[in-house]
Amino acid sequence: MNVPDTENGWLQRFFTAPNALRWGALEDTMIDPLLRDELVAWLSVLGQHGDDLPVLLPRLTDQRTRWYVCSANPQIIAQVREEVEALVAHAYALVEAYPRLDAADPCEAALLERFGTGVCTIDVESGCHSVVLRKFEVYRQLVLRRPQRSAVGARPVGRVRLDFDKALLAGCFDEARSYIDEMRGSGRLSLQNQRFLEIRLLAAQGRWQVVVGNPAYLRSVIDLPLPRRIAGDLIESLYQCHLQQYELSDDPSGAIEAFRQEIRPRYARLFRARNGLKTPTALTSFLLNELCTDAVDAAHCSRLMDEYPPAAPGYPFAKRIAEMAWQEPVVLKDAAVRAREAYEDDRQEVALELYCTCDPDPEILKQVLRCLAWAKAPEDCDRAWRYCRSCPEEWLEALPARLKETYLALQDRFVSPRISDWCDWAEFILNGGDRVQAELIAQQEADQWSLRDFVSSEEKIHKFCTLLDKGMSSAPDFFQSQFPVVYEFVSASPTPLPNLRPLYVELLQLLALSSSVSESDLVLAQELVRNLLVVGTSPEVYQDVIDAVNELWDKSNSLQYLDWALDLAEMLAINPRPKPELGLRMFLKILQFVQSNRHRVDDASWLTLDMLGLDFEATSYVEQIRPAAEVVQVGTSPELQGKKVGIYSLTEQAALRAKRSLEVLYPGVIVEVNHDHESTQALMNLAKSADIFVFAWRSSKHQAYYCVKECVQKHRFLQPSGKGSTTIVRSVSEHVRKNA
Repeated sequence: MNVPDTENGWLQRFFTAPNALRWGALEDTMIDPLLRDELVAWLSVLGQHGDDLPVLLPRLTDQRTRWYVCSANPQIIAQVREEVEALVAHAYALVEAYPRLDAADPCEAALLERFGTGVCTIDVESGCHSVVLRKFEVYRQLVLRRPQRSAVGARPVGRVRLDFDKALLAGCFDEARSYIDEMRGSGRLSLQNQRFLEIRLLAAQGRWQVVVGNPAYLRSVIDLPLPRRIAGDLIESLYQCHLQQYELSDDPSGAIEAFRQEIRPRYARLFRARNGLKTPTALTSFLLNELCTDAVDAAHCSRLMDEYPPAAPGYPFAKRIAEMAWQEPVVLKDAAVRAREAYEDDRQEVALELYCTCDPDPEILKQVLRCLAWAKAPEDCDRAWRYCRSCPEEWLEALPARLKETYLALQDRFVSPRISDWCDWAEFILNGGDRVQAELIAQQEADQWSLRDFVSSEEKIHKFCTLLDKGMSSAPDFFQSQFPVVYEFVSASPTPLPNLRPLYVELLQLLALSSSVSESDLVLAQELVRNLLVVGTSPEVYQDVIDAVNELWDKSNSLQYLDWALDLAEMLAINPRPKPELGLRMFLKILQFVQSNRHRVDDASWLTLDMLGLDFEATSYVEQIRPAAEVVQVGTSPELQGKKVGIYSLTEQAALRAKRSLEVLYPGVIVEVNHDHESTQALMNLAKSADIFVFAWRSSKHQAYYCVKECVQKHRFLQPSGKGSTTIVRSVSEHVRKNA
């Protein structure tokens, strides 16, 4: 074997007891020849390529075969973890991406010395050994053939992923697509994660039909271990395509039949467990899934309804479905029997609930732990932990290796200090906690933390803001990378909350401190400013807001973002200004930029500047920077003479200002504005009768979108990029120019 002498020391320690393979006996003919050939091949990879490629090493015991996938390069091991999980996970082996290596174990101590934490483990299922070896052989050939990519100019994948998440939150979908392409082009995006990101993007765009349009592709994704967000997006897509029509027509029986015929036969595995999903469509889907089983669990349906928001539009429909479950005849069966039936029916969440009501039993204990492979919500873990604690210690000690690891992971969750809110999370990081673990907690558990409990404690909010300030001093890159999850948490409320005012300011300053600014940063900043203006600001807070906005504009300072600056100035103009001079200063800063680029400023922007000049009592400044030849010529644009333009926006003043601007730019145009929060007859009539319909989607309700989308032909349905009057007018102007 061509292995450098520098590698011999740790390899000899790895291939020693308790590993049944010995370093000096690897050529022994008694060893499985397939295993020996694969091991020798991987050792050759190590000898020829060192840390440029991963290495796979086997460990044999009487009970199992475990492979260690190792690399000292953080980027390589991050990619390999995803690849091997997609290669053999669940069907052939148990993959542990972040195993707890035992420094007292000679084999694992050798790996810790050589690779640090750059290790993941693969425990091969009984009877799958030869299949896994063949897959490793194919993977090795792939690794050897894969071209080595230069890291020069490539951004860290974590940074690109942060930008992707922010683009989704901001609704900047073209930008989000470019980030997927960037990650794929770097060679550091696995096919599995690429699929997940594409599903998230399509779902954010509301392109449900594209998500579910290829059933074979969808089923292949469902067989993977799905993050909760992706499972939620898939369930939402199925609901919108197959079930939404029955909710609109108030037909519970039709929905049950559609679920039974269209969804459950193909996608039953998607409904094994909710894992904390609490969206109305997810809760309704799980209700329908329960109604389509042979043994309906009415108690489970009641628990689903307890979590359903009563104010949600679909609540009456879901309640009627639940009532049909409550009317089902009660089947008197032992809880263990019902649990086994639920488990065999791919309803692991229901099975876990039922198993945990049984008396302690060693076989039921194993089933409880098996259910945890799918049912991982906090309440599921709580139930499982209580059941485990009711069992004798000798049962726990006698568990099979795989289930023992599940139990130990569950034990860690409850024995270690619990991270139950954002303050615990921030303190964990600042006290030296593992950042990878902290990131996983933020991504997988933060959406389960109660916003209501967090908002009810002003002390907790101020404490978290203080911790964020400390974090930005000690670990700025990490805390900035967590912006999307914190922003998404505080945005869960449909309306801005006064108690969150300090956190809105803190998040705005996080954006302002970014080294560079993208379109999504500006959109999210605008939304935070709107929240602050809605809840009201003191002069001191208003100063912080304007300082952050000026910082963002200084970094973006581009004609591409002039509409954003004008929309933001309009927002400041139409809301109370505790320090009026600050708003004026920002407007003058915009005027200074316009003066340098006035040859590229169009009529729509000049009209907005005229109105803002009146708002800020700065008309003379606007007139100074615009020569008389560039004054908007009223009556020179007859393209919309006698035509109707409909505008839908919940930002009423912005829509009215857009109406005035369009009437100036296009004499004879008829502009009607609608602000209805729900699908109304007036809104549908406007959508049908308008020659051009402008839907300000950043300031709208989903119900209104579904209503007008059916009434408006695609070629006359406009969706401006922002909420302000400038972007509304621009969308109409560009449409007119393209169709002139």
